[in-house]
Amino acid sequence: MRDTNHLPVSPFEGTNPPEDHKSASGWATTFAVSLAMLAWLGPTRAMVPWALLPWSLAFLALWALFRSEVRWLERGSVLLGGALVLRLLFLATHQDLSDDLYRYVWDGWIQHQGINPYRWAPDDPALAALHGDLLFQAMNSPGWISVYPPLSQLVFQVGGWLHDRVGWPLSGWGIRAVFTTLEFGGILALYSALRITGASPKALMLYAWNPLVLLAVAGSGHSEGGLVLGMGLFLLGLARGSAKVGWLGWVLAVLAKGIPLLLGPLLLRALTRRMGTRTALIGMIPAALVGILLVGFFLRPRDLPGIFSSVRLYTDLFAFNGGLHPLLRTLGWSLFGVDTGPFLARSFALVSLGVALIVAWAWPLRDRAGVRGMASAGLIIISVYLVLTPTVHPWYLLWGLPLVVLASPILQAPWLWLSWAALPTYLFYLGFPAAPLAVLFWGGALLILVATLHTHREQVLAPLREVAGQRKARWIRPWVRGTRTLDVGGGEGDVLHALHQSNPEVIERHSSVGWVVDPEAGRPGQIRALGEALPFADQGVDSVILSFVLHHAQDPEQVLTEALRVSRQRVVILESVPRSPLERTLLEGVDRWVNAHRGKGSMGSPQAPLAMHPAAFWIAMAQNLEATVVHAGCPGGVHPVLLLVLEPTASASPAVDRQPTPVEDAS
Repeated sequence: MRDTNHLPVSPFEGTNPPEDHKSASGWATTFAVSLAMLAWLGPTRAMVPWALLPWSLAFLALWALFRSEVRWLERGSVLLGGALVLRLLFLATHQDLSDDLYRYVWDGWIQHQGINPYRWAPDDPALAALHGDLLFQAMNSPGWISVYPPLSQLVFQVGGWLHDRVGWPLSGWGIRAVFTTLEFGGILALYSALRITGASPKALMLYAWNPLVLLAVAGSGHSEGGLVLGMGLFLLGLARGSAKVGWLGWVLAVLAKGIPLLLGPLLLRALTRRMGTRTALIGMIPAALVGILLVGFFLRPRDLPGIFSSVRLYTDLFAFNGGLHPLLRTLGWSLFGVDTGPFLARSFALVSLGVALIVAWAWPLRDRAGVRGMASAGLIIISVYLVLTPTVHPWYLLWGLPLVVLASPILQAPWLWLSWAALPTYLFYLGFPAAPLAVLFWGGALLILVATLHTHREQVLAPLREVAGQRKARWIRPWVRGTRTLDVGGGEGDVLHALHQSNPEVIERHSSVGWVVDPEAGRPGQIRALGEALPFADQGVDSVILSFVLHHAQDPEQVLTEALRVSRQRVVILESVPRSPLERTLLEGVDRWVNAHRGKGSMGSPQAPLAMHPAAFWIAMAQNLEATVVHAGCPGGVHPVLLLVLEPTASASPAVDRQPTPVEDAS
């Protein structure tokens, strides 16, 4: 398996020359000085315009260090020692970029008064005796009951205990210190997971040295520190093959910040794949007990309505730096004259859940332990949620940033951009218009993602081809006959691999330009050949598959003639069948992009004309070659597809399924 962490990741260049130690030392100095200046500035909201310069220099230096080839940056002492020093630096700062810390200490303080934080909103008359405290006067949303989960509430108690004794700001600093400690535990777990999987440890700096992370946890004390500990543990548990550690990490992440609930199905699949269903489920039991104890300590059934009501803050009322949500909300006002925001927020929450389930079920976990595959899939799930949610505060990015260190390099550059673009969003509080800030944040990430996808399309398409191969195999499987199957132009062999998984007795062969592997009985094999002149005797195989091949062939009729010649029982064809000139243009454009890096051969070059035709054309061609049409139909998919099943005349079956189909009618 290739270590994709060492593949080029810049969207603007293929490979970078190794940088010498002097250059790396210069970038390291720039990074350290920029962060020291940033810490000196606070930064407070008033200082954000001034902070943008050292902030930008720090991110530029971080990217340069990550892209460099010097070995000392991979040492654990450098990575972990640097992470610790930077956290101590930002623990010493005082900033006002968020007022959440007042609410944290309040929740902990009232717990020390014997009051459940889920029982009353801070402005409730029952708490009137506490309203004179600075915490109440400075906090946000005093009319709403706390929604912070039990693990976070446990940490808040530290601040509450300190507030009774030393007051503010040391009570807030105590919470910052605890969350920073938990978060550093997550960093240690991420480092261990990197080492176990064989990935470059240097990827850790994308999280551990990220200025946004330092600002959000050590600087502001956000409860995402507990989430990072949990995410680090569940990645480490998967890497080590320990279901207990994996599930414990997931439970802690959920009980620190509820969003990792979306990753539960993905973790279940990854652990099941790694160690089997029984072991994965048994390993869940200790973590479930920990979760039940923590939840039971804080929550009572009577408190749930108030908590659910407070969630409306995030669905109906709050709106900051959203992606699709503000655009569609504005469109709703324009078209319907009503506020569609709450409806969109609830609908998008269901969409996010649906995406999480689909990705958990379908995403290929290609590496042996499944850690890097899971990190990439998890990052996609979190990305979709953030794009759809109405509010994206800068610290929300910590829901995905721990996964960046093990995820596909394709996702690293866009997420680093989002980390940088997070600080400029604070300019909104100084009167800067929200729309340009959102365009900078989301638009920049989108452009980098598109450029990276184009440059490294094969890394993107490999897992998607595997999924597509499984889908095509489901369409083809009922029509294949015999045990010797030839897949002409089978590419990477994903279709035959999926067929082989469902029926290991099938002797697989596929003919595909660029592959030269001798076939072995009972195992998949590849043969280099021309589709127009297959190296098999007449009726030499039982079934022939032509999966989206004919439209690439220089002479599609000759390819089909050869397929019918070597087939004893069946020829199964899948073809795109455009129904209009516009659809043809779109399909050809996508086809060329997908196949641009797959080389030349009997199927022609990516620039050669594509022979896309309506369904009736291929059916008529088969009939002109005196093949018997057994089935012609549309199996489904995102674009119109013809599934055409043929039998050579000599072995034609008397029972022929030849009912009119939607594809044929459309053509």
